[in-house]
Amino acid sequence: MPDPFHVRFNIEVPIEEAQRRFVNRIAHRVRLIASAVFLDDTLDRLLREVEAKLGERHSLQIEYGTHGLLSFGERWCEIVGEDFLRCLHALEGFYKGLPSGSFIGDYDPVLALNDAITETFAESECDVGVSWENGIFTRKGAELLDDKIVNESLRWLADPKYQNVLVPFQKGLSHLLEGTKDSQRYGDAVTDMYEALEAMAKIVTGKPTKGRVPGCVEIRISVSMSEKFLPQLPYNERSQSSQGFTIPPQAAFKRETCLRSCHPLMRHIRI
Repeated sequence: MPDPFHVRFNIEVPIEEAQRRFVNRIAHRVRLIASAVFLDDTLDRLLREVEAKLGERHSLQIEYGTHGLLSFGERWCEIVGEDFLRCLHALEGFYKGLPSGSFIGDYDPVLALNDAITETFAESECDVGVSWENGIFTRKGAELLDDKIVNESLRWLADPKYQNVLVPFQKGLSHLLEGTKDSQRYGDAVTDMYEALEAMAKIVTGKPTKGRVPGCVEIRISVSMSEKFLPQLPYNERSQSSQGFTIPPQAAFKRETCLRSCHPLMRHIRI
């Protein structure tokens, strides 16, 4: 099976855009499910449940037949629009209004909706931040071992030349996971990741760090590499000279973190 289009063409899709696309994709599938259950007063009952969830008036009586199906689709678009959260709320109402069990032959509309939502999640260009279970959406927490952030990094860090980066990086991940049970481990994770970052800086710049302040991590970045690395640092002002910052690991969980430049012409900064 080929990679998704956005992967093949290296297109980065922000989460807001992915959520907008989710709203439009699921709307098509909702209409397909509605077309399978439009007998009797089913569509009108479905619309009432959706409107009740969203706090909208039931201003349109859905009629039997094709015209009623068109009216349902128009009303859905009218009250949901492209609002991601309203769409999620509307889907919960739609689920509540669906008849349970097999409706026509072996067709189960509840199962069809579950499959539609799962399929739409799978089509999303990035994680839209919610999960679906038993007719309700819940907000997902940050995944500690995200595939792109962690697993891909571990793959290329497996190269022997990155050994000094890989060891503290793996320790940091382990401490991060342990932090869910022992919050003191989060501090250890920060220290480990600073060590990994410093080791990577040595490899990238080809220069060992000198005169490091005890208890601090120093990162020196040459002008040629600044555009790549400085945006990832807390302080991203460009400089025409080489730059260095010392950041005490213990400051990571304090409200104020002092970034001290190793360059004599650069000022102290507080964030």
